[in-house]
Amino acid sequence: MSIKLTKQATEQLLQSIRLLTDSDYLRVSGLEQKDHERLEIGDLSVALLTVQQRQAEEFAVESAFFVEQLSIALSVSNKQRMLICIHKHTSEQGKQQRRQTIIQTKQERQIEIELLTEQVFPNWLLNLAHSENSQINTREQQQLLHLCACLYTSTSVFAQFQGLTVDSLTKLQSRNALQRTVDENITSSGMNLCMIHCRDFQIVNRKFGQAKGDQVLNEIATIINQQTRLGDQACRFGGALFGIVSDANSVDEGLKLAQKLQTELHNRPYLKNAIRLSFNVGVAHITAEDCVGEDASPSSIMISRAEQALKAAQTSDKPSIVHWEADKFKYDEQDFNYIGGIFTPDNVTNYRNMLLLWDISSIIADEHEFARLLVNVVERLAYTFEFSAAGIISDDQYSPFEQAISVSQMADISPLNIKSTTFEKDLRKLSKDAIENGRHVEYQNEQERFLLVPLGAELNACFFLVGQEQTLDLTHDSVMLFAGFARQIGKALKRSQLEDELNRNLEQQNAQLAEELNTIKTGLKSSALVYRSESMQTIMKQTQRAAQTDTTILVTGESGTGKEKLIHAIHNLSPRNKAPLVIVDCGSIPETLIESELFGYVKGAFTGAQSHTVGKIQAADGGIIVLDEIGELPMSMQPKLLRFVQEKHFTPVGSNKAISVDVKIVALTNRDLQKEVQRGAFRQDLYFRLNVVTLHNPPLRDRLEDLELLSQHFLSKFANQFETTRKYLSPQTLAKMHAYHWPGNIRELENKLMQASLMCQGNEILFDDINIQIYQEAERETSNGQNLHEISKNTIEHYEPELGDVAQQQTTALNDEIPATMGKLDGEDWLQAYNQAIDSLLKQIYASHEYYQSEIGTWIEMSLFQLTFQQCRTNKLIASRLQIPISTARRKANKAESFTIEAYPPAWATVAELLKSIASGQVSLAKPLDTLKLRLLAMILRQGSGNMTHAAQLLGVSEPTLYKLKRSL
Repeated sequence: MSIKLTKQATEQLLQSIRLLTDSDYLRVSGLEQKDHERLEIGDLSVALLTVQQRQAEEFAVESAFFVEQLSIALSVSNKQRMLICIHKHTSEQGKQQRRQTIIQTKQERQIEIELLTEQVFPNWLLNLAHSENSQINTREQQQLLHLCACLYTSTSVFAQFQGLTVDSLTKLQSRNALQRTVDENITSSGMNLCMIHCRDFQIVNRKFGQAKGDQVLNEIATIINQQTRLGDQACRFGGALFGIVSDANSVDEGLKLAQKLQTELHNRPYLKNAIRLSFNVGVAHITAEDCVGEDASPSSIMISRAEQALKAAQTSDKPSIVHWEADKFKYDEQDFNYIGGIFTPDNVTNYRNMLLLWDISSIIADEHEFARLLVNVVERLAYTFEFSAAGIISDDQYSPFEQAISVSQMADISPLNIKSTTFEKDLRKLSKDAIENGRHVEYQNEQERFLLVPLGAELNACFFLVGQEQTLDLTHDSVMLFAGFARQIGKALKRSQLEDELNRNLEQQNAQLAEELNTIKTGLKSSALVYRSESMQTIMKQTQRAAQTDTTILVTGESGTGKEKLIHAIHNLSPRNKAPLVIVDCGSIPETLIESELFGYVKGAFTGAQSHTVGKIQAADGGIIVLDEIGELPMSMQPKLLRFVQEKHFTPVGSNKAISVDVKIVALTNRDLQKEVQRGAFRQDLYFRLNVVTLHNPPLRDRLEDLELLSQHFLSKFANQFETTRKYLSPQTLAKMHAYHWPGNIRELENKLMQASLMCQGNEILFDDINIQIYQEAERETSNGQNLHEISKNTIEHYEPELGDVAQQQTTALNDEIPATMGKLDGEDWLQAYNQAIDSLLKQIYASHEYYQSEIGTWIEMSLFQLTFQQCRTNKLIASRLQIPISTARRKANKAESFTIEAYPPAWATVAELLKSIASGQVSLAKPLDTLKLRLLAMILRQGSGNMTHAAQLLGVSEPTLYKLKRSL
């Protein structure tokens, strides 16, 4: 049904009424419920005009007939003028007298027909105006009443259909109505389409809400209606996109209308002067000649051109008007940002295209292997279109991503060798033309039809379809659909190429790292346990027995005692030694991630879960799962782990299906879990489940008989590692080492001997080379009743065995070498000033988007190294002042040389000034780098919004490191 057909049908009905009644002139009003819309049939001569204007007697004698629930009233004047009124009748009207004066009453809709004749009306018509309903005797009388009823009913249907094509919000015409207008009224002179888009509409919705957004759309529609000329048609495509189509001889008329519309839309305030908006306009002109030979309808071509012009206007940073020109726009370059292109007046085809677009987009998004992606895309297309072959063809016939797929009549697909086909030559030639011209190519020979669309994305390749002429229907919307698919396939191919390149680089890096690792391993025998003491022999016997069973093992011991080596011994001695050994550090994984890290998750379990991921426990199936630092496990996670330990099955995050695994569980901790249970930090039932077999790794001070053997092992290892002469310990040195309590255990021994091997001038290592004098002094203080923690509060030599620090012992020896420009300042006063400065700095960062991504922790560390280097000049002195290893000082100082801060808040200057006191030695802090970092973390947590990702960025560390530091506060 169309507007043009509606008008033609109405005119034919009215012409039939005029001829039947022998009238010379007919005029009808009320067809569209607007008094000014009238339709005339015949010529109004001077004589007829006299009849029409003659003041005749009142229409006192009339008749009314009821036909098909319609009331048809006839009245005649002077036998030359007649009025026929048609409207729906109600039950009350049916009870009224048949004869009544013609008075305009309130009805749903009324059509009035005026008939004029220069002679007189036929007798049958005059009799009808004076007859009863039951006295309709002639065929002409019945035919007239039937024509009147048909006129009312058909125009009612037309009016209802027109209502369906109106936009429900703005009451403008819909896209379908605009397309019908263009398709039915296109002429050789042409038509213009102005496509108008509001640039700022998203701001309206975001700032004022959807209700106000709808109000703005209505205000825009009102302005567009006011500027629409007689004969123009305005419509709303969707969202904030509007259009006006008008008859025009040239595009210049469309540009004038566009300029007028843009000016009026810009100058009007919206929402009662709450906001002003800006608009882009795309203009397209089309004539009937432009559509000759095109498969697409005139409306599709016009909308496509207007979209391209609007797209070009949007690339400007200010409101613009752009008109379509053939030499500036390519037909395939349009993007599907707006309604058009793939859309047609046929809603069934539109639904098919949208469903296909959704399915293909989903395939491209979900499938990462390009070969499978292309197969899935072709298979989906084969369900909708009939073609015999499809795939990717490149200008290089040896290209690795060239691929073809054959499609049977039953839509079954199979691989196809392009070189074995009869159409390879045609495909090569057509693909070259498509790539050079940057647009799709259609070709047809005696047997087959071809479509090739460039992939874009800097790829010299095309997506192609080959099919029979009778079955492969390439309409405009289909070609536009394939053009969109080809662009998406091109992006997927580019993504695949980048992934392949990345994987190759990773493989090369892994090979290089493996080679370096093998070189290091030749000088290291770290997997072997070194011992001779009875306590370790007992432990190893227990380990061997425990390794042979699937019993849960709890390994305890202080940090640095070699618990991880004991784990590898369990694995090597176990029947599961060929299966994986998976170690999970429970202390370094954030609380929110520990469950998914252990148990895995399914696709869609949470935001960002785009694929199924296997957890550590499932990865260890058949082998051993090691839960390192089990004492750090959050309380919320302990019940779930307890169930797994009991049942040996678990449920991934987001799934309802339990998975059973065969693993041996080994837990490690340096805490006293019994005390943790007593203070409520660890579940008692979980502790009992883990504590089936306990292996306690003794500290080095309890196995001093292994000290010499361990020392010889480490010295041999370092000689191989650093390619130097093997050093040895003097008997006096060994005796003094036996007197030391070794709080850092084997890790501390290894670090001390590494430092001595590097710093020792000869082959014999003296006790002074090991540099543990400070700790002996601390032991003497401890023997007088003061513990090591209390000593650390009053001295700068605060020792943390977990860090394996080798530099703090140099403090006393190097104190005299460090320049001091001023007297000492009070550390507590300085820290208070530092806290205030950091507080101001954080407030400025949180208040400004410019500084929101600042890494304050990195600034402080690098600036402190730069300032300390200016004071000390040597890595050895820097290490002593900042209480860090020399190797760390060397590495950090080199990094700090090139460090700069491009932009920083004003409060940073105060922090930088305070750091000078640390660098110059005026202020002494225990482990200044760690102290400043922890102080900064405390301030961030107090001021921040709880976003741990942003907190980690401010601190200049990873999230796992942030959580470890957070626990030490």
